[in-house]
Amino acid sequence: EEKFSLSLEIEAIANEYSQAINEKLSYGKSSCIEKNKAEMALTHARIKKEKALSNLKKIRDRLSRTIGVCVDSFDSVDYPFYDLFPFSTFCDYASKIDYHPEIAAANLRFLAAWQQVKLEKAFAVPDLTLLVGYKTNREFNDKGMILGAAFPIPIFNQNQGNISRARCEYCEADAFRDALKLFLEKTLAEHLYEGESALNEALWIQKSLLKEACESYECTLAGFQNGKFDGLQVLDAKSIYLEIKEKYLDSLLEYHHKVGDIEYLTSKEEYLP
Repeated sequence: EEKFSLSLEIEAIANEYSQAINEKLSYGKSSCIEKNKAEMALTHARIKKEKALSNLKKIRDRLSRTIGVCVDSFDSVDYPFYDLFPFSTFCDYASKIDYHPEIAAANLRFLAAWQQVKLEKAFAVPDLTLLVGYKTNREFNDKGMILGAAFPIPIFNQNQGNISRARCEYCEADAFRDALKLFLEKTLAEHLYEGESALNEALWIQKSLLKEACESYECTLAGFQNGKFDGLQVLDAKSIYLEIKEKYLDSLLEYHHKVGDIEYLTSKEEYLP
């Protein structure tokens, strides 16, 4: 919503600038090159507005599907978009990776592989076989009971193949879990670095650049009201201010994206078995 509102302001400024250039051109005080630049700037502003509107519709539709309501049932969403908080240390975040759902699934796979090893080792000991039956000899008209027992001696067949396979699967599950954790830690480090960069950029724009651009626009506007500047200079100053504001919104958006990515990787819910 903020990006779309800003795109409307940028389009309005580009439209005013184009009209001012056309007016100066009619009096012979401007050139065709400046007119072409103004028209290209206006076209670019309109393209950005349409793109921002398309992104807004897509995000609203995705949000409505997530919360299970109709897209027309809400106009806006309250979110502390301009609130900035410092990140914690990498060690604090890394200590919570073990509770990530993918790590939990890898742990379950590891435990299942270990149980399979124990099962295959148990199969190495053969079972005792007992035989009980009744036998009739018609030739001699004799009858009797049959009782037998069998206990194989595991000399040549100790289930070595299945045990080796289970151990390989166990080692594979252990290696997969370690590799997955390293990958998530690497991803976490990247998100943390990019998030801190976006945070520092947003704070720098907020405390310095945005304030200076606003003061420059206000001074130019006051000078225009006193007859010191023309309208194009005012539009230029406001255009610069809006460009800096757009950069500020991009930094905020990047910051919140990285916050979400880090929260996904450092889930606080314990999924470990």
